[in-house]
Amino acid sequence: MQYEWDENKRRINLEKHGEDFADVVLLDWTSAIIQQDDRQDYGEVRYNAFLLRDDGRLMSLTFTLRGKNLRIISYRKANSRERKKYEAS
Repeated sequence: MQYEWDENKRRINLEKHGEDFADVVLLDWTSAIIQQDDRQDYGEVRYNAFLLRDDGRLMSLTFTLRGKNLRIISYRKANSRERKKYEAS
């Protein structure tokens, strides 16, 4: 799978969340819970995924698919509510 992102959005995410889009390669996709994000019309289909990083931390990844690429929109540590939901599934 190829990853892509907007470089300006990557810098903003790094400043806001302390997480670099480039680190998405550290995620364990076998642990993923993926849900379509239909809270609003984004003009594209978006997904929210909760995945474990290689150090065991649960991460939240928002992305869309562009052809064969996964385009990263947001990447951050999962919050306590999200961790509880992940652990309950």
